Amino acid sequence: EMGLLMQVISWESLELSSSGCTGLPSMELWEQMDKSKEAVINTYLSLACSCISACWVARIFKGKLDIEILLNATLAGGVAMGSSADLISHPYGSMILGFLTGTISALGYATFTPLQDKRLVSMTLVVFSTFIDPGILGGFISAMVIDLADGSKQFGD
Repeated sequence: EMGLLMQVISWESLELSSSGCTGLPSMELWEQMDKSKEAVINTYLSLACSCISACWVARIFKGKLDIEILLNATLAGGVAMGSSADLISHPYGSMILGFLTGTISALGYATFTPLQDKRLVSMTLVVFSTFIDPGILGGFISAMVIDLADGSKQFGD
């Protein structure tokens, strides 16, 4: 439980460093901070929606909340936003991406973990559903956003 809280609180520092903002903000970095604020907002929205979808999947498959499913799905929401956190200009885009990646990760974890416990599949499939699937989806969405962007829209417009 504490790990999930620390993960959600500290994830935006990774997004800030990937969007080009380093150190404390100053007047010269104010233009960069606009993109960094978008990255933080998009990341938090993606993490929140991936948690919501993980709660939904855990309730359906296990009948109760499972903290491991929540941890993996939250990690998946952050992984997916790694490539497109400062590119998505509408908050609903990051929410949809977080919900999709959280659902994919939670479904993969809920279905592959019992099989892995019986030694029918390797742990690689569980890791695949946590990291690879969300990363591929995030990269695909990032490529789509870059292709469709016209450069004239501001965040939330």
